[in-house]
Amino acid sequence: MRVRARLRLALLGVALVGACERPEPSTPDERPAPAVVVSDRYVVRQSARAFPETLSALFEALDRRDLTVFAVVDHAAAAQGAGLELPPTTLVLFGDPEVGTPLMVAVPLVGEELPLRALVYERDGEVFLAVTGIANLSRRYALGEEQDVLDRTGRMLAEVADEVTRP
Repeated sequence: MRVRARLRLALLGVALVGACERPEPSTPDERPAPAVVVSDRYVVRQSARAFPETLSALFEALDRRDLTVFAVVDHAAAAQGAGLELPPTTLVLFGDPEVGTPLMVAVPLVGEELPLRALVYERDGEVFLAVTGIANLSRRYALGEEQDVLDRTGRMLAEVADEVTRP
């Protein structure tokens, strides 16, 4: 339980730093890119959309890329079921077995990191998207020839995050 609490606090701290860095638009038509914060394991972006729209945009972006959604965890609903309150917080586990399997064949422990994850959460009226940090995987595992697959995955995750968090 302590590990989860620390992770939640770390993500909240990262999100709050990101929220502080978001510049105000000069004109109503000029919308800045959402704030980006990179931690050791995650890339967190502030969304310009409300929670339901951000989550919907995530599912649409994954679908357009033919990625498999393996699981959806509604943490807020679970908290409510335990008689607790948690702002909207949903974890989506996704990936492509044709991409992930060769990585796990090369280095089986990569399987502990897969499938990829995206966490959409709301704090103090702001919505954030946190996605798996590929740079962390590159540092942790010597993938050799498979490093190119990880690099492409990182670019895809950046595209998804940008697409999902922009208005």
